[in-house]
Amino acid sequence: MSTTDRTMYATNRTMYATNKMMYATNRTMYTTNKTMYATNRTMCTTNRTMYATNRTMYATNRTMYATNRTMYTTNRTMYTKQDDVRHKQDDVRHKQDDVRHKQDDVRHKQDDVHHKQDDVHPRETMNNRQQTRLVCHLANRALRGGPLKHHVVQIGAKCLTCERFEGFECRLLQRGICRDVGSLSYSSPNGGGD
Repeated sequence: MSTTDRTMYATNRTMYATNKMMYATNRTMYTTNKTMYATNRTMCTTNRTMYATNRTMYATNRTMYATNRTMYTTNRTMYTKQDDVRHKQDDVRHKQDDVRHKQDDVRHKQDDVHHKQDDVHPRETMNNRQQTRLVCHLANRALRGGPLKHHVVQIGAKCLTCERFEGFECRLLQRGICRDVGSLSYSSPNGGGD
């Protein structure tokens, strides 16, 4: 074999090895490109899904915002109506207070009449003091049917606000029980109703 033939044979062997390496490299790059293409398609699909989800959430948030505004308006309206109801109830209570005040005025006038009668008939009043005891009207009702001995005070006391008078006072007041604001009733020394 001539020198030229030997040189060409070596060159061909080298080119063959080089071609095999390039073929393997191309196969690897082809596989890599296919993988990247599949990855890109997956990412594109994921992005499209996320975009659709975000649009849905945005629409939902807008709906919730509108609902919240409606509820806010409704609550303000209901709050105003509740205030109106409370004001009307206050008006009713004030009228009831007016009625009670008028009733108190009537009782005070009656007390004045009784006091004037006592001034005219002092001896009869003294006899009544010996025979009658004074009982707080509210406690008399609360204790009806039971003993009144814990509440009975002598006729010299007054129980308009269960305050002290002529050395006597309401015994239930001492115990923090009596809350009557002005009614009087008379009972015998053995107790009795109002």
